[in-house]
Amino acid sequence: PEERVLTHAFYYTPPIGKDTEKTVIQDVAAFIPAELNTLAWDWHQTHKDVIGEEIFFVGLAQEHVQDRQKICELIDKNLVALDLESSALIRATVSQPVAVLLIDLGGETTIISVADEHGLRSSANVECGGQHFTGELAKHLKISLKEAEIKKRQSGFSLQEDPKAASILEAAIQPIVHESQEAINRYQMKNEGKIKRIQISGGASLTPGIDRYLAQLLQLEVAKSKICLEIEPPMPANVQSFV
Repeated sequence: PEERVLTHAFYYTPPIGKDTEKTVIQDVAAFIPAELNTLAWDWHQTHKDVIGEEIFFVGLAQEHVQDRQKICELIDKNLVALDLESSALIRATVSQPVAVLLIDLGGETTIISVADEHGLRSSANVECGGQHFTGELAKHLKISLKEAEIKKRQSGFSLQEDPKAASILEAAIQPIVHESQEAINRYQMKNEGKIKRIQISGGASLTPGIDRYLAQLLQLEVAKSKICLEIEPPMPANVQSFV
């Protein structure tokens, strides 16, 4: 899970040269708020040219790796690799080599990441998701959580369906909007290219009107993610692919 992982993109201008690994380890040790010997960690070069290079670091507490190793042992499997949720989502749903902002709206949290032709460039976890939307509706409309969940699924962000509920949801989603705009700004300040579109996924991405609302505020095309990998066996035709 993204909230368990430490990530950071290091930029070097000019490129490091021959001692890349030594330099990265020194910088990680100085920047990351954890001892390296307590982490399972890795890094890779996402981009390099004559001007500079970018190194993307990922670290995970050893205890979380051990937990997953135990699970694999119980089902008689060998754990050979772990991956970020955002990285897996990018690999499964981004088919074109253009800069994309991905918003993965879960129940408790939302993962906001940026990918381009070089792969994952940034990742952030926001403590705001579908359960928060439901809770805010229940609190402000003075209804039960069950009633609020139904209202969220039926009218969502539609001002025509229920203006009051839509206004409550618009206020509730602001942490996600803010972090999304920050991710866009950071990427476009550090790179010559611009974010071309936004993809949304996760259960809360099915909230009616959420795509239109995000498109209006962030001034970018918003589409629901669809799996672009060949999956064996294939997904049933009647299953909606919202990832």
